[in-house]
Amino acid sequence: MPSREPDWETEEFLTVLQNLQLSDEELARKVKRSRDAVSVVRAGILDYARGKTHTTLLSDLMRDLIRGREHLLPKKAKKDNQG
Repeated sequence: MPSREPDWETEEFLTVLQNLQLSDEELARKVKRSRDAVSVVRAGILDYARGKTHTTLLSDLMRDLIRGREHLLPKKAKKDNQG
């Protein structure tokens, strides 16, 4: 069984949130995480942007960090959520 990566630090998560235009590979290098870990967090952010604010892909801390930073979320995802 593969070992679990350590919990995300606030700064790592904010780096991903603030740089969603980068690829998973670029973000993985930037935050020193696996591409798969970045991909899961990005999917959680996109779920949140689409209105799935209780997505299991994000921790409570991550959801709290997004609140007040909604302007960083992808516009298309927000538009899709508005119907």
